[in-house]
Amino acid sequence: MSPTGPLFPTTASSGSGANTAWTNPTNAEASDAVYATATLSASSTNNLLVSGYGFNLPSTAVIDGIFVEIERYGTGVSTKNVQLQKAGSLAGTAKAGIDAWSPANHYFGYGSPTDLWGTTWSTSDINNSGFGAAVSAIGTGTASVDAVRITVYWHTPPTSVFKEYYYKVANNLGIPLGLLPIPSSDLKFSQDINTGGSQTTIIIPVSADTSALPVDVLTDEAGNILTDENSNTLTDEGKIPLFLPGSSSQNALIKNGNTIQIVVVNYWHPNGKVIFNGIMENCEATFGGDSQDDSITIIAYGDGEDLQNYMLLTAPTLDQSQTSYNSNFLINAAQTIPQVGQAISPGAGVTGIDRITLKLAAVIANNPAVTVSIYASGSGVSNLARAAANAVPDATASQLITSTSALNYDFVFNYNFPGTPPAYYVVMVTCIDANGVNVSYQNTSVYADSMVTQANITGDLYFQTYTPTTDTKPTFTSEDPSNMLLNALGSYNGGIIKYSNSSIKATGLSLTALFTTSTIYEAIQEVLTLSPSGFYFYVDLGTDIFYFLQASVTADIVLTKGLHMNQIKLISTIEYVINTVFFTGALVSGANIYTYDQSASSVANYRTRLDRPTDSHVLDTTTAHTVAKSEITQNKGEQYQTVVTVLDTVIDIYSLHVGQVVGFNGFGTFADSILAQIVRIDYEAEQATLTLGLIPKRQTNVVETLTKGLIALNTINNPTTPS
Repeated sequence: MSPTGPLFPTTASSGSGANTAWTNPTNAEASDAVYATATLSASSTNNLLVSGYGFNLPSTAVIDGIFVEIERYGTGVSTKNVQLQKAGSLAGTAKAGIDAWSPANHYFGYGSPTDLWGTTWSTSDINNSGFGAAVSAIGTGTASVDAVRITVYWHTPPTSVFKEYYYKVANNLGIPLGLLPIPSSDLKFSQDINTGGSQTTIIIPVSADTSALPVDVLTDEAGNILTDENSNTLTDEGKIPLFLPGSSSQNALIKNGNTIQIVVVNYWHPNGKVIFNGIMENCEATFGGDSQDDSITIIAYGDGEDLQNYMLLTAPTLDQSQTSYNSNFLINAAQTIPQVGQAISPGAGVTGIDRITLKLAAVIANNPAVTVSIYASGSGVSNLARAAANAVPDATASQLITSTSALNYDFVFNYNFPGTPPAYYVVMVTCIDANGVNVSYQNTSVYADSMVTQANITGDLYFQTYTPTTDTKPTFTSEDPSNMLLNALGSYNGGIIKYSNSSIKATGLSLTALFTTSTIYEAIQEVLTLSPSGFYFYVDLGTDIFYFLQASVTADIVLTKGLHMNQIKLISTIEYVINTVFFTGALVSGANIYTYDQSASSVANYRTRLDRPTDSHVLDTTTAHTVAKSEITQNKGEQYQTVVTVLDTVIDIYSLHVGQVVGFNGFGTFADSILAQIVRIDYEAEQATLTLGLIPKRQTNVVETLTKGLIALNTINNPTTPS
C-alpha cells in the first residue's frame, strides 16, 4: 500500500448556509500559524471547504483509504462533521463529530489507510481539482483551523496474479477426507441474483479403477519399511478407494453426498479464501482403453440449494421460560471449562426442542461464536455426567454474538427427543473465544432445575425454550416482510445456510400474507415479491450466509476506463416495461382480492404495458396494492443492460457479489451517470463476467401454457371491478 501525502489545499472557502461563516478561510491552505476562524454563538458553522490538493496518482492506482488531518484549536468547540468532496460536491459518509477541540493547536485525524468514507474512488476522482474536504464545528466558542491536509493510500494491481485453487473434501458428517487431485477442467461457476445456489463441474484426470493406481511402500529416512502395530506393511493411498458410487458407508474422496469446498490463494487472498461450498450430487467415471484417458467428472451444487429441502412452519410454541436476570457469567477460552449450563424440565406433552433463546453479550466487538449443546438422552444423572465429560451432545447450534450489549439470540435445533421425553435435559453454552461472552442469569434460583457452572455459581440462566410445530400454513398479519423472512429462516432447522439480523434488512412495510405448504426457498421468493422495489437476496457461495438487502442508491463499485476495461456497450430497452397491473390475491369472503394500479407518466411515455400477476398468499387489498406498486416502480421506466468482463489482475473478483451497484468512470457524461445492478456473475479462473441490468423473464411454451391456466383458475372468483 503506497501513501501519497500529506498534501495541502490550494483553494479554501466558506460554504453557503444560514450558520456561522468562516473568516479568512484561505488561511487553512497552509500550516503557518495563521488561522481561518469562526466565532459561534449556540450554533454551528457552515462548511469550511478545502480542495485543489494536486494529487497526481497513476491511472492504474486502486484507492485503499483516505486520511484527513485538521490542524486546529478552540475552547467550547467540537467537530460537527468532516466529509470529503468529489468533483466539488460532498460525497460519501460524513464523520459526525464527537471530539472536543483542544485549546492548544494540534492535528486531529479522521479516516484511515483502509477507510473509503462510504463511497468509491477512482484515480480521476482523487486527481480532480475538486477533490477535498469539508469541515464544520459546533459550540459557543471560537473555532480556529490552521490547515487541512490529506493523505491518500493506494496500490497498483499486479500485471499477473499468482493463484492456486484447492478442492477440499469432507464426508456427509463433516469429517475431512483430503484434497481432490488437480482438476484438468478450468474453474467455472455462476450466480444469478435472487437465487439460492450455483453449481460447478470438476473433471479429475485420474482413473476410478484403484487397481490401476500405483502402490508405493512407505519407508523412513533410512529406508526402513514402515509397518503398523500388527506388522502390516504401510503403503501410500494407491489402494484407497478414490471413487465409490452408491450408498456405501465406506469413505471415498469422490462420492455423492460428500461436501466440497473450493479455496483460492492469490494476490488478493494470500491466506486463502473459501469461494464455493457445495455437495457432490453427480459423479461420472469415464474408462478408456488407455488409462491416461480415464477421468472422473463431478457436478457439485452450491449449498444454497439446501433452502429448497425444508418447509416453512408456523412459529414454535413457548415451552419453558426464565426471563429474570440481574447478573452475567463470563465464559471464554481462558477458563478451564469455558461453559455454563442449565438443567431444564420439558413441559407436559413436549417431545422436542425447536430453539432456545439466551441473553448474551460479546465482551468486545469481535463477533465471538457461541455453541449451545443439548444432552437429552437417558436419565437426568447421565445427562449431567455426559455434559461434564464433554460427550457427544444430542444436538448443537451456533451463533455469532454481534453486540456488546445484552441481546436475545435464538439457537435453532428442531430436535426431537428420542423415545420417551427425559425428566430433564441439560443445555450447555460454550465459547472458546479469547475474550468471550457474558451470559445473563439470575443469581437467585427462580427455576425448578439448577444452573450448572464450572465456578459453582448459583442461580438460573435467562432462557426460553420452544417446542417445534408441524403446521405448514403460517399466516403473518401486519408484519414487515423481513420479519416474515426471519420467521421462515427460523423454520430452517438443521439446514446449513446461516443468517444474522444484520444480513436481513427491514422493508418498513406492514403486510398480511398466508404461506401454504411453502418451502423456505419459496417463502424467500414470496417475501421478495412483497417487498419494495430494489430489494434482492443471494447466498454468499463461500460463507453460506444468506443476505436480503436493498440495492444501494450510489455505486458500490466504479469501473474505470483504461483500468478495468476499455469499452462498454449499453443497451437501453423498454421491452420489459410494466406500468399497469391488475392483481389477483386470495379468496376472501367469497371473492378474490382484486386490485388495479397504474403509472400514468409511464403510460404517457410508453403506452399501456400490462401485467396480471396472481398470488394466493395475499389476503388483503393493502398488501395487493403494495405488491403491484412495487412491480410498477421497478419496471415502469426504460432499463439499461450491459455485459462487462473484469480481470482478476485489476480487481478481486471474489469480492464481487450479485446485487451490488456498478458505476462507470471515464466513458463520458452519459455513461458515467448510469448506475446498473449486477444480476449475474460468471466466475472463471482469470476473470469475472458481470451481467448488469434486469435479467429478462424467459418462459418455454409449456411453462407459458401452465401460467395461463393458473391465471384462469385463480381469477375465476374475481369481482367484476378491481379495487
